Amino acid sequence: MNKERVDVTIIGGGVIGLCCAYFAHRAGLTVRVLERDTFGAGASFGNMGLITPSHADALCSTENLRQGLRSIFNAKAPLKFSLKPNAALFGWMNRFSAQCTDERAEEVFRAKAALLKASRVLTEKLIRLEKLDCGYSDKGVLLVCRTDEGMEETESLIAHCREAGVPAEIRTGKQLIEMEPALKDDMAGGLFFPDDALLRPDQFCNELESVLLTKGIDLVDSCDVAVVHTEAGAVDSVYSKTKGLFPTKSVVICTGVHAGGLAKSLGVTIPLQPGKGYSLTTGRPNPCPQHGLILHERSMAVTPWEDGYRIGGTMEFAGFDSHLNGARLEMLVDGAMEYLVEALAPGAQQKWAGFRPMTPDDLPAIGPAGPKGVFFACGHNMLGMSMAAATGRLVTEMLKGKKPHIDPRPYDPRRFATQPTSIAQRWWRERKSA
Repeated sequence: MNKERVDVTIIGGGVIGLCCAYFAHRAGLTVRVLERDTFGAGASFGNMGLITPSHADALCSTENLRQGLRSIFNAKAPLKFSLKPNAALFGWMNRFSAQCTDERAEEVFRAKAALLKASRVLTEKLIRLEKLDCGYSDKGVLLVCRTDEGMEETESLIAHCREAGVPAEIRTGKQLIEMEPALKDDMAGGLFFPDDALLRPDQFCNELESVLLTKGIDLVDSCDVAVVHTEAGAVDSVYSKTKGLFPTKSVVICTGVHAGGLAKSLGVTIPLQPGKGYSLTTGRPNPCPQHGLILHERSMAVTPWEDGYRIGGTMEFAGFDSHLNGARLEMLVDGAMEYLVEALAPGAQQKWAGFRPMTPDDLPAIGPAGPKGVFFACGHNMLGMSMAAATGRLVTEMLKGKKPHIDPRPYDPRRFATQPTSIAQRWWRERKSA
């Protein structure tokens, strides 16, 4: 463990932190990464491993707000809210509601599309350049609809993909079966996204960790950062109760859903809520899908790898309750059975639940905020794996003072301090400016 002063200390060793470290080192910066658990743990471990430029549609839309309200008392809805008193969640929901306008949804869509498209290219380049053995496949992803109503709901998605320059090809039910014999033969149709890709997320993180070690980057695990020290208004060091003091010129906070606490201690507001997702991992069923799948009506995903297979999805807002809810896991199996000839392979199942870092406007927080030398790269909602590479490059460009490869303004962490915190406040601001 190296205690020398470095150019940048990355706090958080998930996929975002690892990518930030990789690009910072490539730019000639001296780098250290501190991780409270093991590298690549948490949501970086159990996610679906999809790299999806097609997923730029905003969560903060008026339609999603209506669906969310309808799901509150529906135990079988993909989206679930805890009914226990929770002031932080209530405040976050008010903020989310204030963002749900058609105009804001269009702004968010364009910002997500830019980050996702850039990251798709960078992820493949990184994998090829460093020869990462992570089950990468660029065959594309299929969105599958069981019903005609589901197909009608994809019309806006098709339009948005075309606007963003992301290929989206309509498939009939018959064409779906020709592409994917693992699907049942009563599908209404779907969309094919040829530019989407997939990988095995745990292997990607493990391989990238090995690359960083080979390059001589100091990686410190079991290191829970307690304080970011400043001197004369600028970062001076980082302190861990278990590992002591680490001198540094700057920090990048990549601690996912836990970033809010460190942000608050530095005078920065980043409203994050844990959105718990679930996954089940088994061997490959027979027949096994050849592409990644999005099961539209069930709002869940299926990811096949050469050495395994995973189904996952749902969103549960219940604070930091980490227990595995058996009913939510059963929902995944039931949903997969509606679409697939074989939902899961027989034998052992790896059951997982983890916290997605959800922001109220569906955009990550990337950039400087607070004391000089403090940067954030957190709040990637459900798209951390898809956005990680472009986030790493963007943060590095900011650290070096170089022109960014995409416009960073939509992701500015300081935006939350000026956003309306409720629909009422938004309405009042609109009325005053009219």
